[in-house]
Amino acid sequence: MHPSIPVVSWLFQLHETHPAAQAIGIFALVCVAGMAIGSVKVRGIGLGTAGVLFAGLITGHFSKPVDHATLDFVKEFGLLLFVFTIGLQLGPGFFAALRRDGLRLNAVAVLIVFLGSALAVLCGRLFGLDSAAVLGILSGGTTNTPSLGAAQQTLAALPGMSERRQALPALAYAVTYPGAIVGIIASLLALKGIFRIDPAKEAAALEAEQQRPAEPAETRTHVVAHPNPSSAAAEREIVVTNHDVLGRTMGELGLDASRGVVVSRLTRADVALTAAPGLTLQFGDVVQAVGDEQSLARVEALLGNSVKALGETRFVPLFLGIALGIIVGSMPIVIPGLPQSVQLGLAGGPLLVALVLGRIGRIGRLVFYMPVTTNLAFRQFGIALFFAAVGLAAGPTFFGAVFSPAGLVWLGSGLAVAVVPLMLAGIFARVVLRMNFAVLGGLIAGSMTDPPALTFVNNLARSDAPMLSYVTVYPLTTLLRILVAQVLALFLIR
Repeated sequence: MHPSIPVVSWLFQLHETHPAAQAIGIFALVCVAGMAIGSVKVRGIGLGTAGVLFAGLITGHFSKPVDHATLDFVKEFGLLLFVFTIGLQLGPGFFAALRRDGLRLNAVAVLIVFLGSALAVLCGRLFGLDSAAVLGILSGGTTNTPSLGAAQQTLAALPGMSERRQALPALAYAVTYPGAIVGIIASLLALKGIFRIDPAKEAAALEAEQQRPAEPAETRTHVVAHPNPSSAAAEREIVVTNHDVLGRTMGELGLDASRGVVVSRLTRADVALTAAPGLTLQFGDVVQAVGDEQSLARVEALLGNSVKALGETRFVPLFLGIALGIIVGSMPIVIPGLPQSVQLGLAGGPLLVALVLGRIGRIGRLVFYMPVTTNLAFRQFGIALFFAAVGLAAGPTFFGAVFSPAGLVWLGSGLAVAVVPLMLAGIFARVVLRMNFAVLGGLIAGSMTDPPALTFVNNLARSDAPMLSYVTVYPLTTLLRILVAQVLALFLIR
């Protein structure tokens, strides 16, 4: 016998001898293949991590490599990691985004959410689609992954729900997702053409408008009094990392009186804030201070300014936050008119808790701060696991469904769910609200929670200006889509 044959035989028997190792290996290979698919770009646009979904579909179609219990665990765990890290990152600026211009942007995003949801239900009624498939069409047509997880969790909790129907949302999601990405980009191009917009020119006009109110602050001259008049004044960014000052206000610290410096502004989660006396310090805040070298050194000692502390990942607050998210997600919410209570689930609960924890920053000595690079790594890891599990579970029936008459109806319905609300809301925002295209493009991408669309509009505008409106509407949109998916599941499923 050839010496390589036993090795090959051992490898193909791994699912019997070491099922856990075999499952981990399959997930790793699916993620590798999916990342390679997602890295392929056409005119700067690619699937990104969503490529893992299609690698999972292909792998799942040609084999049945992982058992359902493992798939369910990995799917839920990946989704939880994804939404929790998003909440931590966006929490500091989320509630502020609901005020002023953020209120207007989120109102348009809410309009898009409800128009898309109503259209998905209407398509289901017109074409006689299974209600479970309608949930997948809604999630795929809006490219919103957490809503798919929420719909699947709700279906699994309903009595008498067959495995076939439980699999329909993921199947319909996989069919409609690629078309929805194309539909969102087509909507942006259509709005650009209808209103004859020059995106780069509008982005430049927006940036000029945003700079005008800040000009007086940028040109202000600060006079720093110091016993030694010969000391030269300097301006320095100091990061808050000392636990002893967390939760204290700028007024309590009295940096101008006790330390001899002037604080011009404070930056939190990329949002510039006025250094008002009542502003409470959080871990990771960046203080812009003006003073002489000795005074700045004293302020550095007070605030911390430790690069090492800023880069540390605190796992106790992370796991505590996840546990709180699971508890909140499992709490029953009674809504009048619904046949049973609603739960935020492993998508909504951790997201809501993370938004709150990210906003308050700390509980006692526990600091809910995660370095940006660590946050991004956890987020990408979580969504990759979710996509891999969804793809592997839906793979056996995907290709049969996508080329069937029902699959074509799903695809058409998903395109309608993606395009029609965006066109209606986009025309309204442009004509009635006179919204700048850079703002509108970011809003559209954020309301569909679609990073490829954000990349596309950034390229159109040759600017990162759309990012601000994207992050302004993203958290509320995600939370709302999770709730809508659960409510529709309870109302529609019979």
